[in-house]
Amino acid sequence: MGMQVNLSLLAEPQTLLLGSAFVAVAIASKLITGVVAGPGVSKWSIGLGMVPRGEVGLIFASIGSPARASSTPASSTAVVLMVHGLRPWVAPLGLSWSLRRAG
Repeated sequence: MGMQVNLSLLAEPQTLLLGSAFVAVAIASKLITGVVAGPGVSKWSIGLGMVPRGEVGLIFASIGSPARASSTPASSTAVVLMVHGLRPWVAPLGLSWSLRRAG
């Protein structure tokens, strides 16, 4: 899927904005799932540990792209940006903070 990304689209503000929105929603949804973790566990650690899980979005983008289900090449680029951009960096930094906090 990453090989199909048009790198010139990463310079367009609309692609960066869409990718940023995808990243924000992806991180927020993973943090929200930590809320339903059982008692006696760090809810932050559960949510932050789930942040890098984005392969499903990449699979949907790869299936939708040939079927023309995604509206533009920019949306496919934004999904790849979400999966490989900021999210992989959030988990290690956030988990380090969360586990130190949980003591």
